Amino acid sequence: YANVKKCSNEGRALMQLDFQQFLMKLEKLTDIRPIPDKEFEYSTKQLTNLVNVCLGSHINKKARQKLLAAIDDIDRPKR
Repeated sequence: YANVKKCSNEGRALMQLDFQQFLMKLEKLTDIRPIPDKEFEYSTKQLTNLVNVCLGSHINKKARQKLLAAIDDIDRPKR
């Protein structure tokens, strides 16, 4: 998903439905309840792309730069 150039609201909704269906099928195939780590942890690259692709045209450049700086600050202790 991180490499998507442009995504509509409908596309995001369909991806969410696909993921929910996947989890339901996975739970039927296994005895593990609930599925661990289903709350996905986004990487820095994924968060950056979400800001640029999803919010890029909806917020101004200054707000986008503040979000990207916040993402960089979150990742900084890991380095």
